[in-house]
Amino acid sequence: APMDSNDTLAIYAQLLRGELEGDTALRASQQMLQMIFDTIPQAIWWKDRDCVFLGVNRVLADLADLEPEEMIGKSDFDMPWASGKPYGAAWYQECDREVMESGIPRYGIKEELTMPDGTNVWIETNKVPLRDFRGEVIGILGNFQDVTKRHIADEARIQALTELDERVKARTSDLRKANEALRREVEDRIRLEAQERRQRGYAEALRDTAAAVAESLDLDEVLEQVLLGVDRLIKHHLAAVVLTDDDGAHTLAQTRESSRDQVVFGIETGTKIDHLPLIADMEQTEGPLIRNDLPEGGLGDKTRSAIGAPITVSDTRIGYLVVESISPGFFDTNHTERLTAIADLAAAAISNAQLFSAEAELAALEERQRLARELHDAVSQTLWTTNIVSNSISASGPAEVTEEQLERLRTLTRGSLAEMRGLLLELRPASLVETQFTELLDQLVDALQSRRAIKAMVHSPATIDQWEPVPTAKHALYRIAQEALNNVARHSGATEVEIDVTVAENRLVMTICDNGQGFSAQDPKADRLGLSIMKERAEAVGAVFELHSVPGSGTTISVLLPIEHAISPR
Repeated sequence: APMDSNDTLAIYAQLLRGELEGDTALRASQQMLQMIFDTIPQAIWWKDRDCVFLGVNRVLADLADLEPEEMIGKSDFDMPWASGKPYGAAWYQECDREVMESGIPRYGIKEELTMPDGTNVWIETNKVPLRDFRGEVIGILGNFQDVTKRHIADEARIQALTELDERVKARTSDLRKANEALRREVEDRIRLEAQERRQRGYAEALRDTAAAVAESLDLDEVLEQVLLGVDRLIKHHLAAVVLTDDDGAHTLAQTRESSRDQVVFGIETGTKIDHLPLIADMEQTEGPLIRNDLPEGGLGDKTRSAIGAPITVSDTRIGYLVVESISPGFFDTNHTERLTAIADLAAAAISNAQLFSAEAELAALEERQRLARELHDAVSQTLWTTNIVSNSISASGPAEVTEEQLERLRTLTRGSLAEMRGLLLELRPASLVETQFTELLDQLVDALQSRRAIKAMVHSPATIDQWEPVPTAKHALYRIAQEALNNVARHSGATEVEIDVTVAENRLVMTICDNGQGFSAQDPKADRLGLSIMKERAEAVGAVFELHSVPGSGTTISVLLPIEHAISPR
């Protein structure tokens, strides 16, 4: 007859005390061993020399969609993963035989496993030879765990690094070409004694421009340095950077009027440029252009001559560098060479700044989306409930309004305010440091009570106001309390929760206690409660993290901070 858990535990206790003998002891040992294997989260099996399964745990049987008993006496060729390519039954058994024949364990074997539903997962396997009492290899023992997520992340990281390396090589090549062109230009010019001084200043200006544009990832600063370089190298009245978007539209990104002449053009940056003859002509050519006859002007209505050079990254034009003068016939090929050199230097710097800006915008967008989700999940739903309650009160006559309804409305309103303050703390972390710690806890409690029908309280003696956690400790305590109250709301089923903050025995003690269903710390599901994160936060500021929970008897979390390390007098 099947035994209940108490009977099973009693038999195991007898076995451990040596009170069982013979077949009874053997069966009890086998059952105890199987129970241990079945509680291990990794898949475990053992085979004989012919690669036939002698035993498996529940995890492996579930992956094969079989009962453990059904796998005994069968091989990998009888399993759902038998025909996988290239990781099939033949591959697994070849690896098994290699371990058994060599007698050397193998660890960290990366394999692909075919599931009963046809999907594939990646596993990391360990295999060791099984030996008898004489040391002879009689089989193999193995285990594996699912590493699909890590495998996918590794592949994505490798791909990202490869792509980044390719982009870096491309940009380095562009810079190398530009530097090589500058080197040849400088060497040629140096040969001419009459132009030595002018060429030295030219080279120095380009070098300074290259260093300046490479120092920043801010697009405006990069463009400013580019135009400063133009100002040093080319006499002109107006210089501008025109950027081209993915749709081919041109925008006047930044301008600079010459520091040598007081000519005011009054051009506004950020405007679209649809019809600029110089750029229209450059779109039909590969290199720079000179236009010394502009009767109708250019960017400025006083312009009479102009030169332009494309800004190109990996054969893609991202913009143009334009220089104008109010004097007709002002520019020559020497000017275009210098402008092209600056454009080459600017190309990689502008591209890097644009990529950095795009990444920053993406990060900001993700953060806004996260806050929007929290706003919807917390504040908007609380306000929606508040609206319903207020409408209900409005529809009732004054004599029908109950104190319970008013208290509910007050609770919801406080909760909404607490949720908003919490989101503001996310947006302005400095506010967390500026807000008193017990006030932060009150906000968390108000937010909790607006979402759940839970009686929540914060207890702290008057003397606690004499102390205030330093920023790192306050942040850790706040996040631990926030995570703990989230667990109470989502998992505990509690109706009451209390937070106590006291100073005793040279320690600041924060205790969070609820009357919920509790849990066993050995339960694998407990990992989902963020306990390890809370413990790490506490240890990071020199605190001790304590957890006490029994199924059916609630949960208590305590964080103990040494006063000399964690808090300071206010």
